[in-house]
Amino acid sequence: MEVGHSPPTGSPGGGSLSSFRSPPGVATKFTRQIHTRACSPGSAREPEAPAAKRNLKYFLLKVAFYLPMVYSVYIQQERKDMEHYLVIDDDGTVYKVKPGENSLKDLQALVMGLIELVRISPKVDGWVNEEGLIAGDFVYNFLGSHVCGRELVGPVVFTSSDEEGNTMPVLGGFSRSITESCEVFGNGELLTVETCVAAMAAMRERSAASV
Repeated sequence: MEVGHSPPTGSPGGGSLSSFRSPPGVATKFTRQIHTRACSPGSAREPEAPAAKRNLKYFLLKVAFYLPMVYSVYIQQERKDMEHYLVIDDDGTVYKVKPGENSLKDLQALVMGLIELVRISPKVDGWVNEEGLIAGDFVYNFLGSHVCGRELVGPVVFTSSDEEGNTMPVLGGFSRSITESCEVFGNGELLTVETCVAAMAAMRERSAASV
């Protein structure tokens, strides 16, 4: 070896580092191991948080898709039970009334005058006499006021409405929530509007005679 010269750095045998070649298969195996570790569960390249977000998004999409269907089935089932108006008179008597052909005339007859809407919920309406507080012909309706959440006098008629705003019989679930804890006039028999009006008038006469 000549003085002042040193062997090139790199691989044994004097070759440069860039010219070094590993035995066949070693580099491929080493590269595969690195790739496997990088893509394995729990690695920094693919955390579990994005997967959880995707699952939550998929779940919410399913809920948004099926919820209207479930609600529609519920409303259809409720409307199968819709066969009557529910009337609560100011003496606490509860009546089930079969709707006639003209809902406006029915409601006016049942509240004994002009009607006023009392909104109970998006699917349940209450109707009272528009001039009940002014005329002084009625007394305070304890049960009706409790159900409606406001002070009312005279009879209250509960109904529902369809998508076009037409008056319909009251929802079965709402009716049951009241009638299951109250005695219904005539053992729950469906009355005509005329029969209900006559029964309320008779109850008023009886109450006035007992005073």
